[in-house]
Formats: sequence, C-alpha cells, structure tokens
Amino acid sequence: NRLSGTLPANIGALSQLEAFSLEGNRFTGPIPSSISNLTLLTQLKLGNNLLTGTIPLGVANLKLMSYLNLGGNRLTGTIPDIFKSMPELRSLTLSRNGFSGNLPPSIASLAPILRFLELGHNKLSGTIPNFLSNFKALDTLDLSKNRFSGVIPKSFANLTKIFNLDLSHNLLTDPFPVLNVKGIESLDLSYNQFHLNTIPKWVTSSPIIFSLKLAKCGIKMSLDDWKPAQTFYYDFIDLSENEITG
Repeated sequence: NRLSGTLPANIGALSQLEAFSLEGNRFTGPIPSSISNLTLLTQLKLGNNLLTGTIPLGVANLKLMSYLNLGGNRLTGTIPDIFKSMPELRSLTLSRNGFSGNLPPSIASLAPILRFLELGHNKLSGTIPNFLSNFKALDTLDLSKNRFSGVIPKSFANLTKIFNLDLSHNLLTDPFPVLNVKGIESLDLSYNQFHLNTIPKWVTSSPIIFSLKLAKCGIKMSLDDWKPAQTFYYDFIDLSENEITG
C-alpha cells in the first residue's frame, strides 16, 4: 500500500500478535523499542519501507521468530549480536540497507535450520566467516555489494544444499573453493579479484542452473571448450570482461 508515517511507539501492546507485516509501504523513522514485547511473534516483515536507525537490541526477546525481513530500508549501524535467542529462525533478510561492520558471531547459532541469508547491498566488511560452512540447510546466500575481503573458506564445500549463491561486487580473492553442490540454480561471483581461468566443473555439471554471472572473474578459455551438462534451463549468462576466445 502507500501507508506512511512512523510506526506507533506502543506497538508492543499487541502482546498476542504472532505475525506482523507492513512490507512495501512508506513508513519512516525508527523501529520502536517496544517491539521487544511481542514475544509470540514468529514473523516480522518490515521490508521495503523507509525506516531509519538501528535494529533494537530488544529484538533478541522474539525467541519464536522464524522469518525476519528488514530489507530495503535505510537502517544503519552494525547488525546486533542477537541471534542466539532465535533457534527457530529460517529466513533472515537484511539486504539493501546501510549496515556496516562484521557479521555478528551469533549468526553461527542459526546453522541447523536457516535456509535464507540475504545481506546484500550493505557496507559489511571483514572476511567471510568459517561458521557459514556449517549451514547445512542453506538454500540462498546473498552477500553481494558489500566490502567483504580475503579468501572464501575451503569449508564452503560443505554447503551441499545451496541453490543460490551471490558473492558479487566484493573484494574477495583466490582461490575459490570447489563446491560439492548437487546442483546450483544461480551463481554470481562477478566483480571480485578472482582468477578462475575456466568455468568451474561443479558449475558446468549442474543439471538445474538457470543464471550464471562470472563477469570479470579472470576467465581465460575458449568458449568452444565449454560443455555444460544442460543448456535448457539457462536464462541468463554473463561472461563479460574476461579473456574468452572462440
């Protein structure tokens, strides 16, 4: 809708609320601290508004949370270290904000069941932590358009269920690990500091891939040598700014 104004400061009075969604409106101002009183909340969706300020620390009280979406706002500061108290969290979307700093260590506690981790389009920095390798249920990982640097952990090979991986537009360096995925659907490694030389075999062998973006990835090969396992599903391929012949 086109709802606007600030979120009511006394929103926490709705103590029996189990799901709260105001996505896709024009709400401004901060997330009220009283939201910490909504202890029965399983879904909080405030994405695609104009909210500002930081994530209230009281969100740690929402221990039944399974779906948290604050993406597409104007939130800033560091991502608070609050996730140990959310053992049911399956989807975390904080993308398209102004968050800075490192990933909080407590995200590691979400490893058993988290399926969607979307943190793209922020100002996050540091190295990609090893603990992400333990997310055995992870379907989607988006860390694009941040300031992550260093090498991607070799242990990313453990992410066997990952379908959508976007690490584009960071400062990541070689070597890129071999992934043991059964089949990846979309992959974007563009605009880092990789020198892949060829399109990786684990990508070429995917039976379900539809989007492949490897722009400026240091690929030096003849296109004639690329024999993907399937071509039927491909919807988007970007191999620009490489040294491809043929």
